[in-house]
Amino acid sequence: MRYFFFKIFLAFYLLSNLSLSADFQKGLDAANSGDFVTAIKEWRPLAEQGNKLAQLYMGDIYNHRNGYGVVAQDYKEAFKWYLLSAEQGNAEAQFNVGNMYYKGEGVEENYSEATKWTIFSAKQGYLIAQYDLGWRYAHGKGVTENDLEAIKWYTLAANQGDSDAQFNLGQMYRLGEGIKIDNKKAVKFYLIAANQGDVKSQFNLAEMYRLGLGVKQDKKEAIKWYRAAAEQGDENAIHNLRLMEKM
Repeated sequence: MRYFFFKIFLAFYLLSNLSLSADFQKGLDAANSGDFVTAIKEWRPLAEQGNKLAQLYMGDIYNHRNGYGVVAQDYKEAFKWYLLSAEQGNAEAQFNVGNMYYKGEGVEENYSEATKWTIFSAKQGYLIAQYDLGWRYAHGKGVTENDLEAIKWYTLAANQGDSDAQFNLGQMYRLGEGIKIDNKKAVKFYLIAANQGDVKSQFNLAEMYRLGLGVKQDKKEAIKWYRAAAEQGDENAIHNLRLMEKM
């Protein structure tokens, strides 16, 4: 269940909407305690008055699988609130609008609109939108497959610390997808993600050390990273670790 712990946005909201801040805070406190009846009561008037955060949160409530127990899930209603917030420049709402166009939830499926809104969000630095665009361009989902575009968006998400984007970049550099093979860069991105606990990157980093790709061949480092992945239950890492420890 997604609760409304939006504290990082609250300071900005309070500074820019002092006249509405008491009602907004009351709604936020209620949502954080699981009282969505009160949250809706406080946020709906603000959303109707044009407050983009209240619109975003109303969209979240209607988008939830059971409306947090207070309203029926209603994708059309969720889309309505998200779009109002998105049109005022809220990056999260823009991503949600794009996602609903992509899935055809509450609105007719439209890949062109999905891409447009997701790009709006990604350009504002919204990490999830950046990763999502990278994935869509890498796999040709709703857009023409374009590895260079995938690398562009994955890189932005990776620079914000997203381990999945870091792993995917490692793969693209290792396999030469849309770019010249560069094992050193592959190792760089695998290492960053592996240090965050990404099991796929830990396994692939072990492989690079075992084979001497992009780094000097190093059995100890290979074993180290196989063990890290094995401890997370990776079957291939467990198998390779056993083999290397016997060598």
